[in-house]
Amino acid sequence: MKKLISLMVIIAFFAACNPTGKISNQDISFIYDQGVSFIHPEFIVYHSADSSSTVFVKINSTELLYVKPVNKNKYNANFSIAYTLLSSYDSKELLDSSIINYTDTSYYSHRGNIIIHFDVKVHYQKNYILKVVISDLNRKHDCISYVAINKNDKNERQNFLVLNTDSTVFFKNYISKDQQIKVQYNDKSKKIIFVKHYSHLPYMAAPPYSANLDKQPTFMHDSIFSLPLLNGQTPFFKLPRTGIYQFLTDTSQANGLTVCRFYNDFPAITTPEQMLSCLRYLTSRTEFEKMNLVKDKKQSVDDFWLENGGNPNRAKELVKRFYTRVEEANRYFTSYVEGWKTDRGMIYIVYGLPNVVYRSEYSEVWIYGEPNHILSIYYTFSFENKSPFSDNSFILSRSTAYKENWFRTLSSWRK
Repeated sequence: MKKLISLMVIIAFFAACNPTGKISNQDISFIYDQGVSFIHPEFIVYHSADSSSTVFVKINSTELLYVKPVNKNKYNANFSIAYTLLSSYDSKELLDSSIINYTDTSYYSHRGNIIIHFDVKVHYQKNYILKVVISDLNRKHDCISYVAINKNDKNERQNFLVLNTDSTVFFKNYISKDQQIKVQYNDKSKKIIFVKHYSHLPYMAAPPYSANLDKQPTFMHDSIFSLPLLNGQTPFFKLPRTGIYQFLTDTSQANGLTVCRFYNDFPAITTPEQMLSCLRYLTSRTEFEKMNLVKDKKQSVDDFWLENGGNPNRAKELVKRFYTRVEEANRYFTSYVEGWKTDRGMIYIVYGLPNVVYRSEYSEVWIYGEPNHILSIYYTFSFENKSPFSDNSFILSRSTAYKENWFRTLSSWRK
């Protein structure tokens, strides 16, 4: 057994080694832990000029502590944003840095999102990592985030900005059925933007012990339309169908802005059909197909959890844990497919939060257990560089050495 797991460690480390990006030795597992911080900011990067980029930050004001200073009538939230610009995750050289202090007094008038932006000095033909520390000064609590700034060329997604109808920045890479948006491109000389529509791929992560899946999916758009640009902006529009929408200034380009339309309640799991689909990770093919044949999908899901939970209380606990992880996977790992269907989503749902996460520009290593311990499990994910749609798509390095541990972990979900 120990030899088997040692082999898994060796496989993971060799898979993690790549010539273009060193794995950082800094544990950043907290980025996938909702409970580690009171504050959960969102970020968008927009290349507003050749020598600088604008970073937009969204903070939910309900996650800040408001206090009323002595001899004052208003409650204030006092917070700061400190950033350091690095060339990579393990770089110690600071390319740019600053700290900005803010006070919000909207406690009574408006509680909602606070959107802030600032510029950093970055140039084309380079990629960067921005470390951002948001400090709630009243609570004396820090939240650390890492933001990738990809400025290789003028075709990539960070040259585009998606805006709401009130002209505020839209922070997601997916949109609902009735939502209106417009797209801004940083070259105002362009007069037209092309939009390719792709149907959603019938993709779902295969088990980690499967033979390496070297075959990449074939991306063929099924329609294309165009939108006019006036001063770099399109008119407002809706996305008429579910699927993947890629915005390009030239149809011959491979990279651009991607916005997806999934089901209306995404990223939440709200229907019995959605709840059943996710159970594929815990079931055999035969069992899953049998469950799908049941007309009442809710009954099929309820029967699964009651049978495998052993009693209603444990079944209820397992349901909460499982579907919380599914929704978190949708928030963390969504690319051009729902996050729960991705390789990282699969591992996150089945195993939970990794004890340690190491990251480079092109890969992540997840460790369940202690680093360098013979019984620890290592999973290595490499950036899917052949995907034209997302910079959040990573592929697991699979091995048959994972099989025994995988099935042992699945059994913990069942009585």
